[in-house]
Amino acid sequence: MTAQMVPFNFDGAEFQLLDGRREQEILNKLDATCFDEQKQLKVMTPASYARWSRSDLAVWCNRRGLYCLPTHELVNFIRDQIDGRDALEIGSGNGCLGRAVGIRLTDSRQQELEHVEARYAQLGQPIVSYGPDVEKLTALEAVEKYKPTVVLAAWVTHKYDKTRPRNRGNMNGVDEGRMLDKKWVKRYIFVSHEHVHGVHARKPILSRRHETHRLPFLYSRSTNPLDVVWIW
Repeated sequence: MTAQMVPFNFDGAEFQLLDGRREQEILNKLDATCFDEQKQLKVMTPASYARWSRSDLAVWCNRRGLYCLPTHELVNFIRDQIDGRDALEIGSGNGCLGRAVGIRLTDSRQQELEHVEARYAQLGQPIVSYGPDVEKLTALEAVEKYKPTVVLAAWVTHKYDKTRPRNRGNMNGVDEGRMLDKKWVKRYIFVSHEHVHGVHARKPILSRRHETHRLPFLYSRSTNPLDVVWIW
């Protein structure tokens, strides 16, 4: 019997990675393991995710609108980088990462916009399920309002610049350069993926001096284990 291969959308590209007979089993098991009683994503151990193939995790993330999969080790790493300074998270989405770190959560919540939601539906991509404690603010609104010393983000898209089309981005994305130029912002921690946000998207602020941390406890929706933390 030939396996039915299920196509799913991953950052705008179509993949056929999963035997359709296993999809519901994978969704059920990962839901039961990784969501709490309120259907909020939990912080997990790397070992919990290592039990699954990258393609299985990618399908689950895609079907559930997940991007970064926070681990306890990642949370501790970020806390060490913040080092007690005033911090907030932009683009918090479901809020799991910033909530575990213990900082303010903000997001423009753009995926709730009717035309954005329609576009995601067209792509076969579920939208993010925003956490109830995530304040609706764009990144620039958030840093202007709260004036944090440290800004955290995971898997947010930078703002598209029509004068530099090769850098890709999103018209509603974050103007990270402008945010970094705020005099009170001294550190920007970005949990990311070297291909998705670097090679593919050409994040403009990568031209600025920054640190690169390739850490063994990083997990995400990507099938390619090139997850990274960049720090400016």
